[in-house]
Amino acid sequence: MKRKIYLIGYAILQMLMSVYTMFNVNSIAKGQLELIKEMFATMPKEMQAMMDEVYTLESMVSSVWLTAIVALVLGGILLWLFVRDRVPVKKGLTITLVVISMLIGLSDLITLLALIALVLVIGINANKKEKKEKKEIKKLRELKVTGKDLLWVVVLVLAYSTQFIAPMFIKNATVGLIFEVLFYILIFALALYIFGKRLKRDFKEFKKNFGSYIGYIFKWWGIMLGLSLVAAIIRMVLGGDVETANQAGLNSMPLWYVGPLAIIWAPFVEESIFRGGLRRFIKNDKLFIVLSAVLFGLLHTIGTETGIYNILVQSLQYMVMGGVMAHVYTKTNNICVNMGVHCVQNTFGVVMMILMSFV
Repeated sequence: MKRKIYLIGYAILQMLMSVYTMFNVNSIAKGQLELIKEMFATMPKEMQAMMDEVYTLESMVSSVWLTAIVALVLGGILLWLFVRDRVPVKKGLTITLVVISMLIGLSDLITLLALIALVLVIGINANKKEKKEKKEIKKLRELKVTGKDLLWVVVLVLAYSTQFIAPMFIKNATVGLIFEVLFYILIFALALYIFGKRLKRDFKEFKKNFGSYIGYIFKWWGIMLGLSLVAAIIRMVLGGDVETANQAGLNSMPLWYVGPLAIIWAPFVEESIFRGGLRRFIKNDKLFIVLSAVLFGLLHTIGTETGIYNILVQSLQYMVMGGVMAHVYTKTNNICVNMGVHCVQNTFGVVMMILMSFV
């Protein structure tokens, strides 16, 4: 009982600290920026100049917002797990979320409390009744793929690729807007037609085991978020840019426009192509994960970045996301799970954009 009280208290304190951080973003960002500048004070001037470009007040504010939002979401999920006594049957998910809470470094106190919580969670064992209650995620069987199915995927990819070619020929803004609207509608409808049978089968299974799948989605979203944060740091060090050109372009768009595209259109279409479509051609799991990651990463940088080195560096974060989602697909064969992970990630990004608009 004492262990449960501590874990609940830890989750609540993390959420309260997250809210406190949100109300003091600017002052916390300024303090962190001063500490970073002190750390680099002894470095060569060239290195200091490069760091000054990477670590600006704007980038630190974004970093603090991101840390606070992630910590709040994780704290909420952990609180639900602790209150409902779900740790024994969701032990892997709980450990993952606690570890991410430690790594994001909301505060030294939260990091220390998370470390203690991690030790307590690891020590929790499920009894026989709880083990029976735990449901394994079912891997659906592969559906038969015909030559016609493969041809339709090629058609979808070619149609999808028109978004990179059309801007070179369309100069009129009105015509460009009409093309964009028609493009999004066409691709969505085409993907729905091509993968309709699979979607119907996958959604039926997803609906049947909704509770288990939701937990699985948030588990892998948490893992993906942690890995993508590490990749983002590597990207900033190697590339020197706080955000990718793709992200900067999204930030410049109105929320009423980018919101539905990010939360509904992108998860449906991109998962259909880069996971569902690619899987029809590649049956080897490792090769599928690698190619899916690389193609997904390049999609988000080619056309917006210049130079091969810059394209590869700026795509690292997206490659990690694509790789994680491809791995999830190899474990479930349920495209609805992938769409769920993708939707949660993009919803998180849109919420961040909304909050940043008030800064």
